[in-house]
Amino acid sequence: MGLFGRRAHQPSKPAWEVTNNLREAESRYVEILRREISNLIIEVDTELMVRCYQKAWT
Repeated sequence: MGLFGRRAHQPSKPAWEVTNNLREAESRYVEILRREISNLIIEVDTELMVRCYQKAWT
């Protein structure tokens, strides 16, 4: 129940919008994980990070 006994109107989002938002959130999460893994590799072995980067782009 909303204010003064009225039912609050909650517009629903279309399914495509929900799906799109979920995909964007998942992409951002993967990017963050990628950066965190890179930071860990750099801390352990800088040369390993360089080799991984070169392998990924060749």
